[in-house]
Amino acid sequence: MEETKDIAPVDEVQPQTETVPAMAEESTVMEIVEDLVEVVKEAADADPEPQPEAQAEEPIEELTPEPETSAEEVIEAPEPEPIAEPAPEPEVVVVPAPAPSPAPTPAPEPQPASQSEPQPTPPAKKFPTDRGLFTTIIFTLLTGSIYGIVVNTKIGNEVNTICTPHDGKHTMNYCLIFFVFTFLTLGIAPLVWTHRLCNRIGSELMRRRINYSFGADTFWIWTIIGSLIGIGPIIFTYKFMKAMNLLNADYNERG
Repeated sequence: MEETKDIAPVDEVQPQTETVPAMAEESTVMEIVEDLVEVVKEAADADPEPQPEAQAEEPIEELTPEPETSAEEVIEAPEPEPIAEPAPEPEVVVVPAPAPSPAPTPAPEPQPASQSEPQPTPPAKKFPTDRGLFTTIIFTLLTGSIYGIVVNTKIGNEVNTICTPHDGKHTMNYCLIFFVFTFLTLGIAPLVWTHRLCNRIGSELMRRRINYSFGADTFWIWTIIGSLIGIGPIIFTYKFMKAMNLLNADYNERG
């Protein structure tokens, strides 16, 4: 019986010895795990310490929301655009502006015209404008050339009145030429007198822009050369009377 008693405790002791190391192993594993957890915790606690590096990155995070806000502003910006659409309103205001423009300019324009019109005042004394060829020839023949002398004298005075203020020349009285200088110059003085008179008449017609060709060449062509065909002096007398009628008519209107 004692042998059996000794065997039984041996059997019980042996399993105890076997379980003790297992528990020891488990405790060591748990300790290692706990050490690892503590290391991880320490590492986690150690991570926030180098946060200044992360803080350097924070401005990037702060810059990123700015474009978001600017995008929102851009989205909000088009909202006032429809408010600027009522720009055509000033068009209605500008339209009535040109109304007062016609008043100032046309009023002064006629004034200089009216001032220039009274300058050519018609003369108090009117010169004849109805001298004709046949009347001159008939009365010259009937009066023995006296009518022709009187007409030439009057024409010389009329030319002095009309042309002298512009050309500064003076035509001698035809009576003096006919009765004095014709005999002294053997008939040359009347030719020179008529030549100069025709030049003055032609120049005044051109100055007054009267469309009629007349001058000293008219006298020489029709009186001297035209006398070869007989009717040359008659044609010159006609042109001479017409030129004086046109000149006198313009002078009677404008002075």
